Amino acid sequence: TLSSSSAASDVYKRQILMICLFGIFFHSCEEPLEEIIFSELAPDNFLKTTEGINSLLNNAYATQQRTGQESFNAISTFQMPSGEIWNRGGSIETQLTPMREYTWDSNHTRFNNEWTNSYRTIRDANLLLDNLVDSEFDADFVKDITAQAKFIRAKAMVDIYDFFGPGPLFTSSVFDELEKPRASDADWISQIEADMNDAINNLSADAPYGRASSGAGAAILCKFYLNLKRWGDAVAMADKVINGSKYALFPTYVELFAIANEGNSEIIYTHPASSAGTNSAVQINPLVFPPDFARASNIGLFAARCYFFDSFVDSYHPEDTRLGIMVRSWVTRDGNAVQGYGLDQTLPGKYELDASAVGSRHGNDWPEIRYADILLSKAEAMNELNGPSQEAVDLWNQVRNRAGVPPYAVGDFTSQDDFRSKILAERSWEFAFEGKLSLIHI
Repeated sequence: TLSSSSAASDVYKRQILMICLFGIFFHSCEEPLEEIIFSELAPDNFLKTTEGINSLLNNAYATQQRTGQESFNAISTFQMPSGEIWNRGGSIETQLTPMREYTWDSNHTRFNNEWTNSYRTIRDANLLLDNLVDSEFDADFVKDITAQAKFIRAKAMVDIYDFFGPGPLFTSSVFDELEKPRASDADWISQIEADMNDAINNLSADAPYGRASSGAGAAILCKFYLNLKRWGDAVAMADKVINGSKYALFPTYVELFAIANEGNSEIIYTHPASSAGTNSAVQINPLVFPPDFARASNIGLFAARCYFFDSFVDSYHPEDTRLGIMVRSWVTRDGNAVQGYGLDQTLPGKYELDASAVGSRHGNDWPEIRYADILLSKAEAMNELNGPSQEAVDLWNQVRNRAGVPPYAVGDFTSQDDFRSKILAERSWEFAFEGKLSLIHI
């Protein structure tokens, strides 16, 4: 009897509890739930300190930089469709094959990441600019951070435009309209120009490595104008870089990309990398060299790899020193010799295997804009303005002389079209496996 009474009591208690829970549930659903939104930044006054501003600036650079597989994706996005490289193996094949076969759509990971990361960069830049207004920071500090923030925002907008055309335009971190329509071409371009010109006028020519500089700003605008076919403006920006006397061609092409030579005089804007940190390392080579490639035990490679087509290798002048990046044959870890050339399997060896790699984390910097690019950009723009000229050919020949191939004379070009065709071919040789939009800008 005692046991039955205890059991009945337990049942009664459970019934009461269920009634209470149902009452709470239905009562709480009578009115819409009010969401309490907390700031992502804590404490709330974090951006009132130099530590907070610098932390946000670092995040803006980090979001814009191509780390992990982003650097490889940036390269493959443009080299795959151009017929320069192809891929085989690994889980990344599902991402790369559509680039080679022209079957990608708007859901492709590469494009989604480009859109998201660029707008995150713009968000950070806007937060910086908004929190510098009416602040109590030192005037020189405000000037420098403002210039860097405008550079970063303009650079992100250039990247968006190169992929998608104009997007929704956000110039403040405070706004009411979340689903804004695309901006007009004119408004988007005008914002890029205003931001980058302001940055150029206020940035140092000798910025810390990997950071915004006046030369980098001019170089980015030069390339932007080139793709807009604003030839005169492209020439003007190229002159800002060339006349600044800070940059020069590195003496030897292959060694230009060596880790020991990172930060050399040819690099205008780069994506610095380090194998020491997960978020600072890159994974270019792990997606290039085959997994059985002979190497030190600390160097990790993936199952994926990519190759140059024989037709691209054969397009070079036979004495071209830029062929030095081509790994036509190699040895496996088991000591077996592998012949790649002749089977469309020459490896892109532009970036050396990092001796300090930590598994698949490598520290090869990826140079986005080099001085060679500005020389060729000015020569290309000058030809579009007035046809072949001695000055344009002389600019171009600086690049050819470094490559050890015969220089051109003005008489070698039959027309403006002939010059254009040949300089685009030169770009493919000079910037092989660097992810250059200029290969497809027309």
